Amino acid sequence: MSRVWAYGFGLGLTLLVAAPGFGDPRWDSYPLSTYPMFARPRGRPTLHFAEAVDARGERLRVSPELVANQEVMQAAATVKRAVRAGPEAMQALCERIASRWSPAAHGRAREIALVSATFDPVGYFTRGPEPVSRTVHHTCPVPP
Repeated sequence: MSRVWAYGFGLGLTLLVAAPGFGDPRWDSYPLSTYPMFARPRGRPTLHFAEAVDARGERLRVSPELVANQEVMQAAATVKRAVRAGPEAMQALCERIASRWSPAAHGRAREIALVSATFDPVGYFTRGPEPVSRTVHHTCPVPP
C-alpha cells in the first residue's frame, strides 16, 4: 500500500508543479509562478527626466540630486508629476533645478529642459540609447 501512496504522491506533485503552465499566463501565485512579466510582450516605456543643454546644443542628463534626491525613480516621478500638473509646476521645478546647477560641478549649460522620451527596450541595447520619440515639455534658462 505504501508504494501506491508514494507513486500517487509523486504524480500529484508533478501535476501540481506543471499546472501553472496550462493556465492563464497573466495569473500568478506564490510559490508556483508563471512569471507573468515575461509571458506577454512589453510596451515601450516612456521615461521622464531633466536635462541640461549647453551652448553647442549638446544634452547632458541632470543628476537626480538636482531634481529631487539621490533616488533615480523619485527624480523621474518628480519630473512626471510636474509635467502632468501643468505649466506652473513645470516652471517651478525647472527653476529649482536651474538654481541648483553649478557650472564647476556639472559643466556649462544655458538651459534646463523637462523631457519625456519613449524607448524601445530591445532597440536600446541593439541600436543604441536614442529614444523612439522625445518631447520637450518645458525649458528655462540657467542663471549665469
